[in-house]
Amino acid sequence: MNGQNVIYSSHRIEGFAGKVPLGHHATLAMPDSVGAMAVFHSPIEFGMTNAGVFSDPANKEYQQLAVGAEFESLKNVPSIFRDTPGVDLSGLPARKGYADLVLMVQKMESTPSWVAVLNREAGWMWYSLKDPRQLRSTVIWLENGGRHGFPWNGRNNCVGLEDVTAYFADGLVPSMQDNSLNQKGIPTTVELRPDIPTEIRYIQGVVKVDADFDSVKTVGFHDDESLSFISQAGRTISTPVQWRFVLSR
Repeated sequence: MNGQNVIYSSHRIEGFAGKVPLGHHATLAMPDSVGAMAVFHSPIEFGMTNAGVFSDPANKEYQQLAVGAEFESLKNVPSIFRDTPGVDLSGLPARKGYADLVLMVQKMESTPSWVAVLNREAGWMWYSLKDPRQLRSTVIWLENGGRHGFPWNGRNNCVGLEDVTAYFADGLVPSMQDNSLNQKGIPTTVELRPDIPTEIRYIQGVVKVDADFDSVKTVGFHDDESLSFISQAGRTISTPVQWRFVLSR
């Protein structure tokens, strides 16, 4: 779109029938400095650490988060360590040497759900917008030198930001079966119909930020097709984006 640092994508699925998990998988390189990147998101119902072991030491992989534990904020995610019961994942990278995965279920609102990632060192902020009626959850996949086998060899330092309807990253069968999310009423599959195409719309954008913009408290959705990112201190960054695009099907 002219004058906008935005990617509008629409995926149309037709000719298929049945329940499937699906989603987007943006991946951002993390800086080396601890806490130089920050993650913010629209209100959530709850978050949960991966339901099973995510990084198995038998495979030269290591995780720091508990298994199948719920949380209310990325600032306090349950850990496997007694001396560090809660891990702050709102600032990235966190402790080096681990690979972890968490899922957050966004609240259903009339405006799009959003995730924003602020890179303080580089001076930019990436964000995504989705319709939570279609993509119910957000999976955050954290790779910070936690996989020491081939081909990673402890070098991977990135974060996956996956807006999905799925059961964590466990694939088709676990998402279709009874699981700890759909037992709570959270869908983990989308039902495809052969007679009606399924269209998933998604927005990714980026804005420039200065050193004084250090957080996102909330996002304003405006009738003139723009967004306002508002910090804890009340600073505002506005950007043009046709946010209703993700709600139109």
